[in-house]
Amino acid sequence: MNKIKINILYGLISLLISFVWVSSAQAATPSANPATSLQSTGSQQQGCGDPNNYQYSVTAPKDITGGIFVRLPQKLNPSFVSLYLQDTLGHNCVLVGSATVNSDTWTSLGNVSMTAGLTSMVINGANIGAEPYAAAVNTLIVPNSDVCVPSKNCTVNYKGFDGYITPKLISGDTDQISISTITPINGSAIKSVNYYSENQFLYKTNTLEPFNNNYLNNGIHSTTIIVNFSNGQKFTIDRKINAGQSWPGVAYIRTLYYKSSNQIKLFMLAGVFLIAGLLIILIARLIHRHTNYVRNHGLGQYHELDIHKDEPSKDVVVKNITD
Repeated sequence: MNKIKINILYGLISLLISFVWVSSAQAATPSANPATSLQSTGSQQQGCGDPNNYQYSVTAPKDITGGIFVRLPQKLNPSFVSLYLQDTLGHNCVLVGSATVNSDTWTSLGNVSMTAGLTSMVINGANIGAEPYAAAVNTLIVPNSDVCVPSKNCTVNYKGFDGYITPKLISGDTDQISISTITPINGSAIKSVNYYSENQFLYKTNTLEPFNNNYLNNGIHSTTIIVNFSNGQKFTIDRKINAGQSWPGVAYIRTLYYKSSNQIKLFMLAGVFLIAGLLIILIARLIHRHTNYVRNHGLGQYHELDIHKDEPSKDVVVKNITD
């Protein structure tokens, strides 16, 4: 009996020692996935904002500073979203602003300044789910209000033309938060200017000029001029132009000529001159034939006698028949 008691006591001691050893080893070894506590608007929580919402993040360029505007992609319903800035390690969330945003207009969420300590942009919101490699939220950085105050577009006046600046994408094509920026276009070098009607490319120039109506057929047209700058930005001018009316076929021939390549234009011009020359020759031959016909048939003398038939002749001598 004493031997049994000794064995039981020895087993309990061994079990206690094993438990203490395992607990010490676990305390000394860090967890493979430690819980990260993030600071967000003064409260400790996992992630930035409501953990039940969709959340996306992107590493933003360090040199972006200015007002930030948010818009949802097309076909998404309005949603309340919050924008945060976060450090590289994910230990700090700074709330920039919150608002209900939609897919039609840009909504201001405040100002951002990416620094060495804050390198990531985080969007948290309900109903902003997106397909993989597609943007769930679009953001626009405007350095200052002198550039524009975006609403539906960033509308400005450039060289007397009212239009809007197309933002330049500076984030990755597959990032689920797209970041675009707008800079002033005054003083920017123009790379090319493209002209469109009903979304069909017509021609291009090296400087911004009024639309050449010679490229338009009769009627009202939806035209677009896109100025491409060397820094990657675009300035777009949308206009309705009434090209008026002209003789049937004249406008079509004119637009066909202007839309043609230079080689085809040369052939068309040669054809016009050839046709004009043939018409001149044909008319000259008709006139010549008519003149010959009149001369050969004495029609000219006949007409002269006919003109003077009522005038008394001074040379008529009346003689007696018997003489």
